[in-house]
Amino acid sequence: DGTRAMRAFLNPFRIDCRNMLNAALSAKAGEGVYIRHTGEIKEKVEESKRILTIANQNFEKFAEAMNYLITKPMFSEIDPFFDHVFPLPKDEEISANAAMKARLFVMKGISGEGRGLDHSEIRGTRYACFNSVCEFFDHEKKFRTDDNKMKNLFFGNSVSAKTKALELLMVD
Repeated sequence: DGTRAMRAFLNPFRIDCRNMLNAALSAKAGEGVYIRHTGEIKEKVEESKRILTIANQNFEKFAEAMNYLITKPMFSEIDPFFDHVFPLPKDEEISANAAMKARLFVMKGISGEGRGLDHSEIRGTRYACFNSVCEFFDHEKKFRTDDNKMKNLFFGNSVSAKTKALELLMVD
């Protein structure tokens, strides 16, 4: 009847609960492709195909990166990595404690203690490290409010840290 539209948009995060879906939908309000069952549907479908092709190319690049990381053992010297992703503040004891907890969480993940990381092919790899960094920011890090968490996950320091981690892990 044309009263509802199909909507598609890019989202770089794994949606694993209704709250994450709602946050993604509200954060991406007005973005993406909307196709109503009225008007020039053929043009709308072609535009959707174009956008989905771009999305597929991005997801393929991401898959290639993950396949690369799973073949690479974690760096023997991990402190420089941590110094970039979880820097230790020099003058704030509380922040330093939080950074140390984050580092410990990721170290446990590298050794196979994270979600889906207990397989021998994954344990000790850069993939395990990246997955642990993402798990930390997406599920372990504490925020004052749910709204702060969602903003941080989509636009804030969590995105920056995960991006920095991936960049560092991709370097030979």
